[in-house]
Amino acid sequence: MIKKIGFSILLILSIIFTVGFFRYNPTVNLSNIIPTSAEAIIRINLREAEYNVVKDVVLHPLSYIDFEGSSKSGSEKRISLFDQIEIPDNVFFYTNSTVLKDLWVSSSLEIKNRANLVRFLKKEGKQIEYKSNIDCFIYKKFLFLLKENKLSVVYSLNEITNLNQILTTVFEGVTYLKENDVKLLKLKNSSGVIAFQSKEFGFFELEKDQEKLILKGELNEGNNPFLAYDSQELKEGIASFSGRINKEFLFSFMNTKKKEKFKKLTNLSLDSLNNYWNGEINFCLDSFQSKNDTIITYEYDDDFNKVEKKSIHKSLFPVVCLKIGGSNVFKYLYESKGIQNVEGEELLVLNPLFKTYVNNEEGELQLSSTRDNVYDSRLNKKNKFSMTFNIKSHLEENRGIYTLSNKYLKQVQKIKATVNNDNQLELIISLKNTSLKSIYQELK
Repeated sequence: MIKKIGFSILLILSIIFTVGFFRYNPTVNLSNIIPTSAEAIIRINLREAEYNVVKDVVLHPLSYIDFEGSSKSGSEKRISLFDQIEIPDNVFFYTNSTVLKDLWVSSSLEIKNRANLVRFLKKEGKQIEYKSNIDCFIYKKFLFLLKENKLSVVYSLNEITNLNQILTTVFEGVTYLKENDVKLLKLKNSSGVIAFQSKEFGFFELEKDQEKLILKGELNEGNNPFLAYDSQELKEGIASFSGRINKEFLFSFMNTKKKEKFKKLTNLSLDSLNNYWNGEINFCLDSFQSKNDTIITYEYDDDFNKVEKKSIHKSLFPVVCLKIGGSNVFKYLYESKGIQNVEGEELLVLNPLFKTYVNNEEGELQLSSTRDNVYDSRLNKKNKFSMTFNIKSHLEENRGIYTLSNKYLKQVQKIKATVNNDNQLELIISLKNTSLKSIYQELK
């Protein structure tokens, strides 16, 4: 009897393992999916996402129990988009810098019930054109294209202006990448929930490991935002940032309008600053301190005698230090009146929030909120860039005007990012709550 029970349990576990293995480790078919014109591709691994949800249900079953009961039985059943299409193992989105600039086009999805899908899209969105047996619907920034029993979804970063060009690009004369194409190999082998491959930026994939979201990847050497450098990592404190920025990469995002806005705000020229700054930057936020300022005011009594009154104003300021690389940065800021000598002290007068002390060291300019500049860090010769942000520590107390808080940050304990000398990127987001359902409920 015991042997039969043991054999039955073993058989059930074997079936569960076999079914689970083939369901959550499916063969990735990439033939006739991605056009040869694609320059950037996103793979969304729906089976891996499903596996994370199933695992989350097992680990946090109570968060999925509806203690308030279901909705009224008499309520009208709502048509769902996902009920009208076949959910594939993977969904791909692709774009390029020419005809699909600012547009992301999905791989084709099989339609289960075309009539219901059209009814849903008419109710939720707007039908904008019918052309060559293609039904077109727009909803917010999404464009839904129905051709026969296939659905393609287009996401637009900006307003859609040239529909004919989109239809031609998506449906006419399309040639596809072969499955063994170098553009697809890393995407195919990725085990992440989301993977991204770009000719310009490199390869990245997002994974979930218990209470952590992990973004890993490799930056392209030719378009790398970080240059060779021994980064400084903060031993303790709230936040730090260290690296040598590729100025050409950074300033490519600075158009004339942004430069003019910066000059109007600071009276400094970004182009001139670019000539003196060598790209090195080290920042640390160690803590916050409060200080009491005595404010003296004068009033007059009934006999018109001048009476002095004192009041204490309590304020909060961050204990910060910023190091900017470049032997002539101090000279430029001093000549531009950004740095001035005030009562025998060199101060950065551009900062209206707190007094900022200036030290002109060899090869760099140091700015700090305290006279005793303490930068408790250690060199890491393996990483050319490092960043940490202890969000939990920052949100423990009211930081006044320096508070950075929203519904997303409240779900996070810490963020840490590094780029090593081989251009390997790792971004780790440590979450407070490991339950996906609980996180979702908080963010709703």
